[in-house]
Amino acid sequence: MGEEKLGIENLKAVLALGLSCGNALGNTLEDGKIGFTDAIFWFNTLQKAGPAYEAMPKAWPEWKDLDDSEKEQLKSMITEDFDIPQDSIEPAIEKGLHIGVELMSYVTEFFSKKSA
Repeated sequence: MGEEKLGIENLKAVLALGLSCGNALGNTLEDGKIGFTDAIFWFNTLQKAGPAYEAMPKAWPEWKDLDDSEKEQLKSMITEDFDIPQDSIEPAIEKGLHIGVELMSYVTEFFSKKSA
């Protein structure tokens, strides 16, 4: 019987906060001004902060246990949840985040093997 996987629920909570920050920032900067009315864009981000903070200690072990299917789930989450009004740069940022998932996975794997 194989090892039980940890899942990625905590990673998703942390990623959701990061994506929400990106969305809020994109919306805030859309009109070139930062004002009181921009606070509405940050409300959703504040709601995600508590769950992400609680999930952080468990997210790193999940990252180290990440398999290809879970990486694809994280990439899908990035594509679905990252939505800034600057449509011309959104695909490039999403692609960069996808590359970041792969790069972090590679670095984690590399150092896991090096320390073994």
